Amino acid sequence: SKVIFVCTNFISHWMEPGHLLHKDYLRAYEVGMQTGDINWAMFNLKCSIEIALIVGKPLSYVEEECRSCFKVMHEYKQKHAINWLLPVWQFVLNLMGCSNDPSVLSGSVMQQEDLLKHCKQNKDGCLRNAITFCRLWAAFCFEDFDLAGELVQAIQDIIQTNRSTCLIWRCAFLEGLTAFTLYQRNKSRKWKARANKITSKVREWVKK
Repeated sequence: SKVIFVCTNFISHWMEPGHLLHKDYLRAYEVGMQTGDINWAMFNLKCSIEIALIVGKPLSYVEEECRSCFKVMHEYKQKHAINWLLPVWQFVLNLMGCSNDPSVLSGSVMQQEDLLKHCKQNKDGCLRNAITFCRLWAAFCFEDFDLAGELVQAIQDIIQTNRSTCLIWRCAFLEGLTAFTLYQRNKSRKWKARANKITSKVREWVKK
C-alpha cells in the first residue's frame, strides 16, 4: 500500500490520466486493508477522493465518498488522515452551497482557523498549503479574484512543502488562471509577468 502510494503520489500523476490514478489509489487502499497497513490505506482512500473531484465526478458522489471515508478513518482512529480529508470535504460542501462564504473552509465538518492553528503548532506546512490550495480553488471558482491573488502569494512555498505531488501542477494551473485574470482586470505588469512565468514553467514540464 505504501509503495503504491509513493509511486502514484509522487511519480505517476505526472504521466497518467486521472481516471487511472483513481483506480491505483483504490487498489492501494484495498491492499492496505487486506494486509493491515491501515495508515497508508487511509491516505490512499483520501487521495482517491481528491482525484475523483479533479476528474469531474459529481459533487454529490464526492461528498458521499468523503462522508463514508470519514467514518472509516474515525473507526480506525486515523486522526492525521482525517485532518487531510476535512479540507477537501468542506471544500466540496462549499461548492454545493453549504456555506455563506465559500472561500472560507468553515462549516459543518471543519473550522478553518482550528485546523490552521493545528498546522502552526505542529509545523505542518504540507497540510497548511493543502488547506490554502482548497481556498484558492474556491476563491477562483466564486470569482473572488483579489483573494485568489492573496492566496497565490501565500502558497509560494508549496514546491518545498508538497514536493512532487499533484498539488504542484494543480496549484500552478490555478496560479496561472489567477494571474491572467488579474492582469486582464487590472492591467498589472506584476500579474502579467507572473502569468508568463507560470506558462514557461508548464511548458518546461511538458517537454520533460
